Amino acid sequence: MLGGGVVRRWCCVVMLGMSLGQLSLAQLDHKGLNILSKAEGALSETLTLPERQWFGRDQASANSDIDDYLGDLIVRLELPSLVKLRENYFKMEKQIAKERIIIRDLREKRLFAVAEDSSTLMKYTPTDTLKGWTASTRGDYDRLIEIHEQNLAQYEASLVTLRENMSDALSEIGVNLAPEQLEFLYTTVTGEETVRAIVLFNSAIAVSTQLQTLMETNAQDFDAVKRYYGMATILHRMVVKIQTDFIRKLEENYMVQLKAYRTEAERSLAEAKRLQKSADSAQKKVLQKNIEANQLAVKAIDRYMEYLKVQAVNAKAILKAAKAREAIALNTYSTVKVSLDVLSLMQESQRDFKAFSTMQVPSIVPFDNPELRKEFMNITQKLNDQ
Repeated sequence: MLGGGVVRRWCCVVMLGMSLGQLSLAQLDHKGLNILSKAEGALSETLTLPERQWFGRDQASANSDIDDYLGDLIVRLELPSLVKLRENYFKMEKQIAKERIIIRDLREKRLFAVAEDSSTLMKYTPTDTLKGWTASTRGDYDRLIEIHEQNLAQYEASLVTLRENMSDALSEIGVNLAPEQLEFLYTTVTGEETVRAIVLFNSAIAVSTQLQTLMETNAQDFDAVKRYYGMATILHRMVVKIQTDFIRKLEENYMVQLKAYRTEAERSLAEAKRLQKSADSAQKKVLQKNIEANQLAVKAIDRYMEYLKVQAVNAKAILKAAKAREAIALNTYSTVKVSLDVLSLMQESQRDFKAFSTMQVPSIVPFDNPELRKEFMNITQKLNDQ
């Protein structure tokens, strides 16, 4: 027969599952509840374990377990429908990149093809793949290029539709991101992480609200109230983890790479200017184009760096507030008795999560011209390839 404490703990999980099972916002299923329960159990251990010891379990190992549970919890708190839309969006972007490479390759081959109209075999070949094998004249390549340009247009139209669908899905959970904002976000290296964080913060609001309800309905059960509050405390640690990881990527990866790109562009720019001084008329025109290209690259890098710095400032502000809230929550959780006085803290936490979600939304960086936008996207591609 189960002991009283075990029964209460099991009931807590089942009741939470019943309350959150229909919650489409957080998508916290029974496995997610189990993860949250285990994280709270490890958090409870940290109150009595030694900080560090050579053998046996200590606070460091318990906190390491919590971090592992948080990784699993984050996956569970994402919206499956939105995740699928994002996956399709990235697949479409890859397909667009593939089509552009194909078109470029076909244009190169066309340059060396015989100057004739489409061949007879080309006209009757049924598939694009076979057409690629049978193309032999410039007319053949013109037809192939036309086909792939049509494909490209269709894929780009699909991106527009996917952005609209993502905007609608976000709107359903109270996040207002217009398709134009999403378009900009996904031209940046941090776009996916930004959208993901916004969704997770909103999911934290939903889970926290349900935990508060359960605390109210189990007001006479001290163990249950404390356990639910411990689960809520884990949500604060989740925000801290998300922002800490994000800031680390910004400052130790992306910004470092951007500085290297700028140094490279400045070196190339200086070299082009030096060569231009002794070049003839034709060479000066070529070098001038190189100078302008490098100047555009430097401008795009500076704009990109400015954008990431603003994101870092916002992320640090969120992290500071989240750490303060986590400290208060942990101190309250560690007291001998947790009462319903903590309900006001729960409500404050929910307001914090909402504020964090708003702060995470960056301002759109206006592009002066299409060339600058293209250079911006080239930088993103380079950062993603690192």
